[in-house]
Amino acid sequence: QDIIACFGDKSGTMVETMHVRKGRVIGNRWHFLPKVYDDDPREWMTSFLNQYYSDNIVPDEIILPYDLGGDIHKLLLAVLKERAGFQPQIIHSLDKEYKKLMELAEANAQSHFKDYINKRDHRLKGLEEIQAKLKLPQLPHRIECYDISNFQGEESVASQVVFEEGVPKKEDYRRYKIKTVVGPDDFA
Repeated sequence: QDIIACFGDKSGTMVETMHVRKGRVIGNRWHFLPKVYDDDPREWMTSFLNQYYSDNIVPDEIILPYDLGGDIHKLLLAVLKERAGFQPQIIHSLDKEYKKLMELAEANAQSHFKDYINKRDHRLKGLEEIQAKLKLPQLPHRIECYDISNFQGEESVASQVVFEEGVPKKEDYRRYKIKTVVGPDDFA
């Protein structure tokens, strides 16, 4: 079983996926979706489930906090059946057993939402401090830092680190071998 719960406000929605196998909770994942709180939850939930189960194992049962509606329900079942090779069930959490699992997943979603918002606000405060200290006209959404190193004046290299929205973006980190400058001249 996968139990899908959500919690949010005008800043976004946290979607929690809780994985139950053989009656035991084996793990969970959370996903923050910005700007979907006011949208029809059936639309964005269907889109989320479609994307989520394109990369993850489709369980026997998917338990949702609300009914998706007849046509959407049938279409999603057909897509999941094609991916999984069997017919999974999509269940609205009305049953007592499912209701307890849903309450646990909702509590996790609420906790993760609060943590995410607190960390985001903390990063925003840090970016605002950088903006003020450097007298920047706008918030620095991308920050690149470079460091030049050499070994006894030879073999110069540069390292680049990148932060986006105050978070390290490691896939953009780079290391460069400097071949055009001779000697220890960091500025050049």
